[in-house]
Amino acid sequence: MTFDFDFIQWLMGPPIRVSATAVNIETGTPGEITAVLDYGGISSATVLASGMMPASFPFSVGFRALFERGAFELETVFKDGPPESTFVFFPEAGTSRILEIPGHNPYEKELQHFAHCIRGKGDATLLDAQHAVEALRLSLATQQSLRDRGAIDLVQSAARPQTEAFRRRRAIRDRCYLPARQRCRLFQRSRAVGVALHRGSDRAGEGG
Repeated sequence: MTFDFDFIQWLMGPPIRVSATAVNIETGTPGEITAVLDYGGISSATVLASGMMPASFPFSVGFRALFERGAFELETVFKDGPPESTFVFFPEAGTSRILEIPGHNPYEKELQHFAHCIRGKGDATLLDAQHAVEALRLSLATQQSLRDRGAIDLVQSAARPQTEAFRRRRAIRDRCYLPARQRCRLFQRSRAVGVALHRGSDRAGEGG
């Protein structure tokens, strides 16, 4: 779930608390985990990671982001070869429409970006160590919530000042992935009020 936490904090910033529940498999370890991130009643995010799906269920990831004037839903399925993604925009008025995503192999893109950063040709703030630590901290808080069976307060974490790397990363977010017309309408004039991510496979551990 660390990747999902990283994505949510990239989109919405750090939450003030997290609460989690789990369904255990026969070994007693979590096979499916749901984490709810609280942003003080202004917005929220839910992450579901499951390794309990049937063997015929392909490994898949996705998210749904709700804004004041519409919602986005991304579904990515991993089968043989590069994954297949479907990205749909649901406006408040009118009908839904599919948004085109340039086809690529995400593993190849990730490795290329890593190599470019090592060579000084890439923007390392997109995947910098600070945000990896923040995502890991949220993963540890989720595990504590499972052990304590209650919400974990993250106010001190959320109060840390934004660094220049964080501001640059958010600027990258605002100019990526969406056509300019939709970006202006939804991101620059709106805020995310709810995000739900899901990750599933047929093997416990792979869903997280």
